[in-house]
Amino acid sequence: MPTSRRAKGNNFQSWIVKYLEKQGMVCHNQLAMAKWLPYKKMWVSTRNDILGCVDVIAVNSTQIIMIQATMHTGTGKKLADLRAVPWPYDKVEVQLWQKKGPRRIVVIGVYLDSQKVLGQIINGKWKDAEGGC
Repeated sequence: MPTSRRAKGNNFQSWIVKYLEKQGMVCHNQLAMAKWLPYKKMWVSTRNDILGCVDVIAVNSTQIIMIQATMHTGTGKKLADLRAVPWPYDKVEVQLWQKKGPRRIVVIGVYLDSQKVLGQIINGKWKDAEGGC
């Protein structure tokens, strides 16, 4: 059972990749890593988000999805970071996946000036924002 925030975040990102791979996507997972600096007696991050805001890239023959995964309740900064990249929104989907509990993930579509909840994954099953499946 992971105890650090980094380990919990890495596990969440890995869960997202497994979920998307079951849907036929090919994924890259940019896991956070750390290196021990003995002379400073501290850990430092050695691998960060892609473009400063993307944790997972998922691709299939019809779509490219850039995903920021978070377990935090405040999403404002993460949404702002995603919008700061000049995405070609007609070619790339940008999403924020927010873990809301042990079995609930909210998926938010991010656009230039707005965002909207696309749906939720509850107990591993997709539910559209309108309540359908």
